[in-house]
Amino acid sequence: MQVNKYVRNVGRTHTATEALAAFRAFPQWMWRNADVLDFVGWLQRHNATRAPDAQAGFYGMDLYSLYPSIKAVLSFLKRAGQPELYRRAELRYSGFMRYSEDDPHIYGANATFLGSCERQALAQLEEMIQMSAAMRRAQRRDDIGAHPPSPPDGVPDLTQDDDDTGAVDDDAVASPDTAAAGAGITSRDMLPGSDTAVATGPPRQPPTGARKRARQAITAVDGKGRVAAVDTWALEPDDGFVAEQNARVVTNAEAYYRAVFGRQDTSWNVRDHHMTETLGALLDHLAVLNHLPEGTPSRVVVWAHNSHLGDARATSMADEGEVNVGQLCRERWGDEQVAILGFSTCMGTVTAAPKWDYPAQVAHLRPSHPGSWDDAFHAVGLPKFFLDLRNASPVLRRALDEQRLQRAVGVVYRPQTELGSHYFYARPARQFDGLFYFDDTRAVEALEPAAEVDTTEEDLLAGL
Repeated sequence: MQVNKYVRNVGRTHTATEALAAFRAFPQWMWRNADVLDFVGWLQRHNATRAPDAQAGFYGMDLYSLYPSIKAVLSFLKRAGQPELYRRAELRYSGFMRYSEDDPHIYGANATFLGSCERQALAQLEEMIQMSAAMRRAQRRDDIGAHPPSPPDGVPDLTQDDDDTGAVDDDAVASPDTAAAGAGITSRDMLPGSDTAVATGPPRQPPTGARKRARQAITAVDGKGRVAAVDTWALEPDDGFVAEQNARVVTNAEAYYRAVFGRQDTSWNVRDHHMTETLGALLDHLAVLNHLPEGTPSRVVVWAHNSHLGDARATSMADEGEVNVGQLCRERWGDEQVAILGFSTCMGTVTAAPKWDYPAQVAHLRPSHPGSWDDAFHAVGLPKFFLDLRNASPVLRRALDEQRLQRAVGVVYRPQTELGSHYFYARPARQFDGLFYFDDTRAVEALEPAAEVDTTEEDLLAGL
C-alpha cells in the first residue's frame, strides 16, 4: 500500500524510490526496476491533476506475503483501537510464529506433521470480513472521512487527545501482496507483466480544523456476535479493505504453502484462484470508494506473466489440471468483459534468477526453439508487431489455432534445460485477445544492479 498511497498523494512517502522500497522479498526486481519507477512517478503526477474519484491506484494480488500480511492485520486492529480483537488475532496467528518468518515454506513442510493453522486463519478471515463489511456500509452511509457520524447508542466515543494511534510504520506492513484478495474483474483492460492490479479509486482528503482531533465510531460484529467500536478516523478509506485482503492472503497462503508439498497443480491453482478473487474484492471495494451506482463496473489493468493470464484451457496446462487467472476471469465475467494481451520474443536478455530465491541475473535468452510460435513470429521478419486476435480474419485465426510450443519465462530462467523448463503447448487464437511480438527484447533494469551472465554454446547444447 505504500506505492498506492504515494501515487494518490497521501501518506508520508515523498519519492517514487521511497515508495518502491517496500518491495524487499524475492523477486524484488520485478517491481524495483527502472520501468516501474518511471511509471509510478508518472502515475503520481497524473493523479495530482485529477479529481479523487478519477484517480488510479496501485494494488497487489499475490499471496507470497504470509508473514507481512499477518503483521498488517495486527497493525490494522491496533490502529482501529481494538485491543481485544488484536489479542484474539495474535493468538490465532501464533501457530505461524513458531516457524521462520524468512521462509514460509518451513511452515508448509511442517504443517502436515505438526498440525496446520488452517482453522485459526479462517476464523480470523471471517471476523475481518464482517468488520470490513461494516466499514463499507458506514462509508456508503456516512462517507467516512468527510461527514463524521455520531456514535450509535451503546458504542463509546473514541475521541483521543492526540493523533498517535500506535500504528506500525507503513514500511513495516507494506509488501507486494498486502493490497488485496477477494472475487472478480469486469474489465476489458488486462495487461501481462507481473502480479499487480492498478485500479481507480479516490484517496482520503486530509482533515481540517476541529475534525482533525475527532474520532468516528461504527459498529462491527465480531466472530462471536459481539459489537465492537471501530476507530475509523485513525484509518484511511482503503484500510478496512486492505486488512480483509491481508487476512485472506494469510488464509490462502497457508493453503498454498501446504499444497507446495503435495501436488504441484494444487499449489498453482490455489495461487491463481486467490489472485482472481483479489480482483473481485478490489472491484467491490472500488465501487464503494468511487461512489459508483450499483452494478457499475470499475476498470482494472492487471500485470502478470503470460502463464498466469493466457487462458489455460488453450494450453497444455489444462492437461495437467491447472487453471489460471485468464481462464477464471473469462469464465466469471465473460469474454467480452475481459481482454487478455500476451507477449512473445525470439531473443534478447532477461532479468531472472537461476533458481527460486536466488539473486537476479541478466541472462541472454536462447533463440526461440525451431517450430515454436516464437520462432514462427520471428520468421515474419519484422522487429515488432501486434496481432488483434479478437478481430482477426478467419484465415489468421485458423492459422493461430494450431497447437505449437510457446516459451514462458518468469522470475526463474534455466537456459540449460529451457525446452523442458520453459516451453509448453498453446493455441494463441484462444489463449489471448491480442499479442505483442518483439523480436529482440531487453531485460528490465533492476534498481539494484544484477550481474550479467554469459550463456555458452555448451550451455545451449545442454538444453536441447
